[in-house]
Amino acid sequence: MLPAIQTSLSGLMRSSDQAAKAASNVVRATVPPPEPTPSSTPPSAPIPSVEQSMVDLTIASHGYKANAKALRIADETLGKFLDEMR
Repeated sequence: MLPAIQTSLSGLMRSSDQAAKAASNVVRATVPPPEPTPSSTPPSAPIPSVEQSMVDLTIASHGYKANAKALRIADETLGKFLDEMR
């Protein structure tokens, strides 16, 4: 049962990271960049489109919900098992 809980928690953290990255990309794509200065360095990576970032955010949301449900089911199963042990 513990591997299921660990996997679900890992998935929750991964989905949360993906959502944060996608949300950051949405902001970067919609806010104009600051004026470059002589000492500033150009951005290292291209900014994904708002549309792609929103798709990524939706995917992360679905992953988060799926892992939360798996965690809830593992918790319920463990609770039932412990109740039967009494």
